[in-house]
Amino acid sequence: MAQTWRMEIATGKGAAIQTAIAHATGDVMVIQDADLEYDPEDLPSLLRPIVEGRADAVFGSRFLAGPHRVLYFWHRVGNGLLTLLSDMLTDLNLKYDLGPGVSLTSITSYVHRDVLVVRDATALTGSVTGGSIGLSESLYTLDAPLNDATTSNVWTQELRLAGGSGRLKWLVGGFYGRSKRHYAQSLLVQRFDTAAAAELTAKGSPTPPGWTKGTLGARVNELFFSDLHNDLKQAAAFGEATLTVTDRLNLTAGLRYYHFTEDRSLVFDGIFAVPTNATGTTNANGVAPRFIVDSNVNNDKYEEKLCNE
Repeated sequence: MAQTWRMEIATGKGAAIQTAIAHATGDVMVIQDADLEYDPEDLPSLLRPIVEGRADAVFGSRFLAGPHRVLYFWHRVGNGLLTLLSDMLTDLNLKYDLGPGVSLTSITSYVHRDVLVVRDATALTGSVTGGSIGLSESLYTLDAPLNDATTSNVWTQELRLAGGSGRLKWLVGGFYGRSKRHYAQSLLVQRFDTAAAAELTAKGSPTPPGWTKGTLGARVNELFFSDLHNDLKQAAAFGEATLTVTDRLNLTAGLRYYHFTEDRSLVFDGIFAVPTNATGTTNANGVAPRFIVDSNVNNDKYEEKLCNE
């Protein structure tokens, strides 16, 4: 039985869909424009992956193979660019049909991690403050939490253009990735600085309050401090072609150019560290060819020979 809900105020298609979802009672919902821009005869094909248990959601496309209405060129280009931008923002892997035998695949990935691990370093700290420095039990038993903090952001984008006809298939593409990682450690022992300064002074080693403060970032009472940064940038361009010589023999030849640069910086500070402030850069590039021979010797045996230089 069909039911209709009318919107008192025209708030757009998105609001209409939200209202429909709120009233839906079935197992599957199909969004259909009233002007029949989408052909209802396509619904069985759209629903089949869900009915067969192969998908939770199915999105149609104006660009896939099969009969479809004429599309204006710039409409097609605009739709493709908007879809590509959406893929990049939502971390998706989608394929675009650009015409007979040619397709463009976009693979986008973004990962963010922010991890804090706190360890009890009281025993390890006490072995230095009590053993090496010779401070009293009231000092070498102070709580000494060691904080390990890691933050990383990794973004990659790959585009592949593939096509071919007959016995020849080809693929060209490019890849770019950037990984930024920050790792830091902090050993902050509250009340250590002032009490240790007084005890060391009383033992004949004049020590002013604030003596634990470093010159490269360590705060007062921060006995160990580290700050490490890595910034890795990678880029590559590649291409290959596969020739089907016979029904049982395929030959593939390809070439890949790669380049990467990694910038690093590290800082160590505190009375438990040798003060260090260093930076460095590593980079490399090169060309890597590859050749593959696929041979189906018989129906029961398959052989593959791969050669990478």
